Amino acid sequence: MQGGDRLPPLHAVLREHVCTSSLELGIDVGSADFVLQYNSPREVSRLLQRIGRSGHGVGEVSDGLVVATHEDDFAEAVVIARRALAEELEPIPVRQDDLAVLANQVVAMAMTRPSISIDEGYAVVQRAHPFRGLKRVDFVEVVEQLASLRRIWYKEDRFGRSPASRLYFLENISMIPDVRTYRVVDVSSRRMIGTLDEWFVAESAKLGATFVMRGTTWRFVEFKEDHLLVEAVREIGDVPSWIGEDIPVSFAVAQEVGRLRGTLDFSGYSGDAEGVHRFREYIAGLGGKPVPTDRRVTIEVARDLVVINACFGSRVNETLAQLISSLISARFGQSVGVQSDPYRIVVEAPQSIPAERVIEILKPEDPDALEPLLRVVLRNSAYLRWAFVHVAKKFGALRREVDWEAVSIPRLLKAFENTPLFEEVLNRIFWERMDLPRTADVLRKIKAGEIAVEVTQLSNVGRAGLEGSMRLVAPQKADHATLMAVKARLEKETAALLCLNCRTSWRSVVADLPGKITCPTCSGVMVAVLRHYERDRAKELDIDTPSTQDRPMVKKLFTNASLVMGHGKRAVLALVGRGVGEETAARILRGFHETEDDFLRDVLAAEVNYARTKRFWD
Repeated sequence: MQGGDRLPPLHAVLREHVCTSSLELGIDVGSADFVLQYNSPREVSRLLQRIGRSGHGVGEVSDGLVVATHEDDFAEAVVIARRALAEELEPIPVRQDDLAVLANQVVAMAMTRPSISIDEGYAVVQRAHPFRGLKRVDFVEVVEQLASLRRIWYKEDRFGRSPASRLYFLENISMIPDVRTYRVVDVSSRRMIGTLDEWFVAESAKLGATFVMRGTTWRFVEFKEDHLLVEAVREIGDVPSWIGEDIPVSFAVAQEVGRLRGTLDFSGYSGDAEGVHRFREYIAGLGGKPVPTDRRVTIEVARDLVVINACFGSRVNETLAQLISSLISARFGQSVGVQSDPYRIVVEAPQSIPAERVIEILKPEDPDALEPLLRVVLRNSAYLRWAFVHVAKKFGALRREVDWEAVSIPRLLKAFENTPLFEEVLNRIFWERMDLPRTADVLRKIKAGEIAVEVTQLSNVGRAGLEGSMRLVAPQKADHATLMAVKARLEKETAALLCLNCRTSWRSVVADLPGKITCPTCSGVMVAVLRHYERDRAKELDIDTPSTQDRPMVKKLFTNASLVMGHGKRAVLALVGRGVGEETAARILRGFHETEDDFLRDVLAAEVNYARTKRFWD
């Protein structure tokens, strides 16, 4: 449904149902005949919940289909379908001693009567199954923490409500994380250009800081209660990051996918013939390289990237990702980027990462020392800052409506170190994002040789982790001969060039241009590539003091010239592509290209996409 569409009346019958992995409502249970699940549901229980919406009655059969979008998704879906039919559901663990919940309930107890003794309050809490093992000292420390924040009063082993208790209780009556979004408004036009998550605002939104949205760099100018005023700038900014509640794939499912990679035996699975054929081609595409399976980890090295293919599921791989990235960052003294999925971990650093260093981390002396090590390395992680915002609200250390202009998360983290609040932040990350016991078991098996580790070059399996959702829209892969023809065509184009420093303009066949492009008159490096319809207007522009009407064109020229300055002739090759504008060229040039063919393939994909959508732009 599109935004603004209305649901059919309750008496209407939904014959079919199309859903994604985020849909959880149950208002249509029993009304659908068929369910179409787009992408793997990632969990067995979720597949049963979705497909179970159809045929929801005594004697009826639930009917549905999962549409996979790539090879790993297909294998994961058939494994989940088999496990659903075999009634092999994921266990439902219950978290013990959640201190944020305890803080909420302590204030709730304080609201019920003038005062409560510590012994009485502790006894009430222990009657709840998740807190049956709670230590008295931990209960007292939470009470003391709340008292220090003036959410309750505490004196002589008794506690009660304070003037701030009622407001805290009303703001935190639900334990569902309260995530705000802020509208981003262009200060010049007062036009809304998008929204930012509270997490990014808390982490990065400071006056003068820059970020990228919709292909443009913006600078924070002013903070309002529900929106942020920004102005467009020419410099490069940060891309807003988001740490979401992605549905985790279990260790058991990922291991079974790994076994399928090794055996390629789909007997007993319900995948269609085309999907099985595509998956076998996917594994054959390794071309003799070792296959990452349930019993083999492969480390693929490519310049400043390392891809660790590991079929250990979302939580184990996230644990390993944080461990590996933190230790590598500490070893080289530089920041490293990391991302993980159920089947691989991708680490990116400013310099080449030796595979031997990764192997050392995967074979620690004492795998059981994992938790204390992570408690140290996570202190500088984005995860810790993200979790802190939510836990601090539930403890009453932050109000629901936070003025992020006046609040510093690093300063707050330091202030609350060694408190129950900080302990809960770490415990929440371990519970929601990681699996320490299973990760320790995996490390023990790697050290003992029960799980092999092999080093190889970047493969199609590892590359799948770099491409992400782009796999859904990528054109059919062009061969080398086709890409050389694309290169020849681009190099035959005549480029019109304009120096933004001295305003000299000239023309050149792209093939004749040097690798680094400078102005032949003043040797300036800010040189823009013009389209034929831009040449006359560009020469007449007042770049230093442009009119309101000319500002978009001037901004476009500086973006163009910045690409040429940073990427030389390769930027020109991209910009002379058919329908390739500055934003598309910037996205192509920022991408990872191990070979020239990879770069040309992205240019060709952009040209194909323009040809498909041209009628909507003309």
